[in-house]
Amino acid sequence: MAGIFFVQVPHSRAQQQLLQVPAEKVIQNWHDSTPEDFIFTVKANRFFTHIKRLKDCAYDVNNFISKFDVLQNKLGPFLYQLPPSLKRDDDLLSSFLSVLPVEYRHIVEFRHESWLDGKVFDILHKHNTGICVFDMPELECPLIATANFAYIRFHGNINLYASKYTKEELRSWAGRIKNMPEKPDPIYIYFNNDTAGYAFDNAETIRGFLL
Repeated sequence: MAGIFFVQVPHSRAQQQLLQVPAEKVIQNWHDSTPEDFIFTVKANRFFTHIKRLKDCAYDVNNFISKFDVLQNKLGPFLYQLPPSLKRDDDLLSSFLSVLPVEYRHIVEFRHESWLDGKVFDILHKHNTGICVFDMPELECPLIATANFAYIRFHGNINLYASKYTKEELRSWAGRIKNMPEKPDPIYIYFNNDTAGYAFDNAETIRGFLL
């Protein structure tokens, strides 16, 4: 079962450099109250991406990640969504990826077009870190896998977070996903077009095309 579920943990005051995460018993309840095949993706705290902007956060990010170990076999990737104002910096990206624990899966979602370049993809591949392939208005991301798994996020193709994909559009996407040359496994697919509840219907539709 694909877990269409993101954990956005609120950050504490930047000057204190403290992070808050849900209590262990809360995370344990997520594990215990979901089906056996449910997978959680954890959206990393904005403290790392928007406040620290990927700099000097090795201790905090590793401590944050370890809090979710109670999810055990239901723990999927960690998603790091960069702010649109953060432009390409290859050294910064390499430095950040080098401190991420390799026993977990990691995904980076770029929101500035300067990052969408082959050399950046090579950096991700070197660290077996996935690129978040997104579909959204005004910014196009190639359908590729930079790790041995893939991650795709649909934000809405006409209106951000508020467009419903047609069956024809999802059928086309499913065909392209099946023919990805990298043959990643698994492939995580999420819908973020949830303004009017479109995400659930679209997720079920594309799932039917991919089975």
